Amino acid sequence: MSCSEFAVNGPSSPFMGNENRSAVARPVGVPSADERRYLIRTDTHYDPATQMLTALLEIPGVKRRDVRITIGTTIYNHQRQVTVQGVLNAYFPPTADGRPESLRERKYGRYGRRFTVPANTRPQDIDATMEDGVLLLRINCGVPASSADEHEIPIR
Repeated sequence: MSCSEFAVNGPSSPFMGNENRSAVARPVGVPSADERRYLIRTDTHYDPATQMLTALLEIPGVKRRDVRITIGTTIYNHQRQVTVQGVLNAYFPPTADGRPESLRERKYGRYGRRFTVPANTRPQDIDATMEDGVLLLRINCGVPASSADEHEIPIR
């Protein structure tokens, strides 16, 4: 089992809408709140006895309806992945002139996390519950591999 980092969504993503875009000027190189992306803080554990991958994902302030969990196969490497993603919008709106009127220490914007799972993982192998800002994923991964099958690649 391995976890891979969240990849930035393409233009066809359902989370790439223009509904919260602001005309406020900002310094070059600083993304707007709706362009910011971050990885969800996550703890994972694989139990070979139960063949279960358990992941605890911290998403405080996010409502159940604002989280999207999908399973799919990547086009370029044929790896099966479970993806958790969504958007958390800032509670206080930006000011018209761009000056900060609020102190913001919480993270806002697009969030996500991906987990590589066995090729035969089906949607019914995944159980998701959410309570108190923590998403609990339990993924039945089937029989574990007999070895890690790791090979070192020389650098030329």
